[in-house]
Amino acid sequence: MKRFKVLALLFVFLVGFAPGPVLARQVKGTLKYRDGKTNDLRPIRYVDVTVIPLADDDEEKTVTTDGNGFFSVSIPDGAVPGGSTVRIEFQSENYAADVYLDLDGENEQMLWSREVVAPAGTGPVTVNANVSVANLSSHFNIADAILTGRIYIDGLRADDDDISQVDVQYPDTDWSNHDPYWCEITLSGPAMFGHGGETENGLVDHGIEDEVILHEFGHHITGDVSDHDSSGGDHTEATDNGVDFAWSEGFATFYAHAVARAYPSRVTMPRTIEKTPTFMDGTKFPAGSEGMTQSALWDLLDGVDLAKEPWDRVNGPAVGAEARIFAIWDCEIDEGELSSGKEIGRNILGFHDAWAKRQSSTHPELDRVLAEHGIEDHARQDYTVANVIPLKSSLEPGEKMNVIVRIWRKNSYYSSQNVKVKIWLGRNVVVGSGKYKFIQLQFVYNLGEYDMAFPALGFGTYDHYATKTIQVQAPYSQPVDSAFVVATVDSSDRFLEADEGNNRLVGPSVTLEDLFNNPDYDPWAGGSNSGRSSGDSQSLEDLNASIK
Repeated sequence: MKRFKVLALLFVFLVGFAPGPVLARQVKGTLKYRDGKTNDLRPIRYVDVTVIPLADDDEEKTVTTDGNGFFSVSIPDGAVPGGSTVRIEFQSENYAADVYLDLDGENEQMLWSREVVAPAGTGPVTVNANVSVANLSSHFNIADAILTGRIYIDGLRADDDDISQVDVQYPDTDWSNHDPYWCEITLSGPAMFGHGGETENGLVDHGIEDEVILHEFGHHITGDVSDHDSSGGDHTEATDNGVDFAWSEGFATFYAHAVARAYPSRVTMPRTIEKTPTFMDGTKFPAGSEGMTQSALWDLLDGVDLAKEPWDRVNGPAVGAEARIFAIWDCEIDEGELSSGKEIGRNILGFHDAWAKRQSSTHPELDRVLAEHGIEDHARQDYTVANVIPLKSSLEPGEKMNVIVRIWRKNSYYSSQNVKVKIWLGRNVVVGSGKYKFIQLQFVYNLGEYDMAFPALGFGTYDHYATKTIQVQAPYSQPVDSAFVVATVDSSDRFLEADEGNNRLVGPSVTLEDLFNNPDYDPWAGGSNSGRSSGDSQSLEDLNASIK
């Protein structure tokens, strides 16, 4: 009987006195840090924040800030009464980096906290925090720069190697470096909180230098992804330690600048690697220097400006160079071989072979860039126009004619690459005056540009010929006269050649019949083209400027 009563009472308690929903109170805030380089306030992104209601610390919760440094969490209302204190705690750690004061002994790490008194009522409790430079905001600059670099590279991955979270110690008296054994980054900095101070190179603060931070992180991801651990040691960007070392160091710097190019509002770069690096006397850095590797990669990444960089004919954005460069780094450089199984070096020469194999741009354009940077290119071939034969001796305006062009080249590495041939009408004209008169061949009418393909090479073939019959059309307004038929090859100077001066041939002349009966038509007077109709070709000046 007693047992029944107990059960009954329990049932009544459960049914009649079931508690309603627990009321909760929102604790929210935004975390920011002061950038010691730009003095901007930047959000502290993707770090864990522990919210502790001191009235009932059993109700503490942890939440992660978003991309704007904002966090929000609900705490039971009873744990945050009005007048009680709420504390938040956070550290300089995100999924990409964990930043310490020291990793050499006890793994010391900073802990930031902020307390506020909760207002009366049940409304939100706001706990904002701005970390100042004096309170080591550089730790968050380091973490955020590496986070940005990690976001960038994650978006370009072509393989499935894991990228680990990297540990960083700052400030330190050692010069900034990456330790491939421990997978740690050390950054030099001023004396703060018992660490840092003078280095062997003086007092240098690399905790605010995004280029240095991302360069060292570039070593970390290269070790994780691309199986290339560098040995470090004293060096400058001009030191010639060989192409393997140059790739390790040069790729890391190139990567840092590529991140800044993609996220200019988040990463600050103090310089550009656009120009081919030179010493003070104007001579170029050696080919085996990291400066040359990073500059060559940048020329592949950026666009084309032939007026400033005539060697750079690779339009990076147009050929998807960014994705290609990192795919090669991720795959062929990682494997140390091409898709065909051919072994390659983990350096700029191996990258060259992979880029050419993928046909990321034309092979000659690639070699143009590398040759500018002194980096070994394939044996240079030599184009020569062997024949240019017009198959008519007299033309009326607008009449079509066949021209036979034969060209040859010595050394045929680029057997898959077509070469462009231009056909012109030209005339010898007298220029100058007095004793300074001389005869000059003027290119007066462009009859078109045409691709010529070389046939497959036979075994042991070195001299490689191509012949093509090209149909051209005479201009509609030219004088009664004879004009030479001129053929030029590679007029855009796309290919590297052993001899750049033998790329044209002046062939037989053709007579142009005048059907206009215009006594005032005299375009040859004074070597000008003043008598040509408005519908005619380019001016002589334009034509001469477009010809080698």
